[in-house]
Amino acid sequence: MMDSARKGKETNYPKQDTDPLNASTPILTQSAQTPNASEPVPRHVIWIHRISMVVFVVFCIELGLFIAVLPWISVWNSNSFVLTHPGLHDFVGNNFVRGAISGIGIIDLWIGIWEAVHYRDPVGIDGESPDHPQ
Repeated sequence: MMDSARKGKETNYPKQDTDPLNASTPILTQSAQTPNASEPVPRHVIWIHRISMVVFVVFCIELGLFIAVLPWISVWNSNSFVLTHPGLHDFVGNNFVRGAISGIGIIDLWIGIWEAVHYRDPVGIDGESPDHPQ
């Protein structure tokens, strides 16, 4: 009796396609996501890009310096966590591990410097920056 009542009230939901590579799925292209090329970039957008770039660069440089220097100071080997685990103490005390961690810090420094050097403001219609008209 319950089954017959359920059948009358049962709704047919559309089947979801489980194939992620279905040809009917719309694909957004780069041109659909970018604003119209004839419109200049607003000043507030440029300043948001600049401020976020400064924050990112400062973060990368500080974190890179910290990670590059940390394995070579006494806190690295003489903290309470490392002292309670002798196997970990031997591992982090290895100079190759210290060098690898410092290398990650140097890579992080490089990322911050590279981003700062290669930053470019978005440009307006005629190739001029909205902040510095020609």
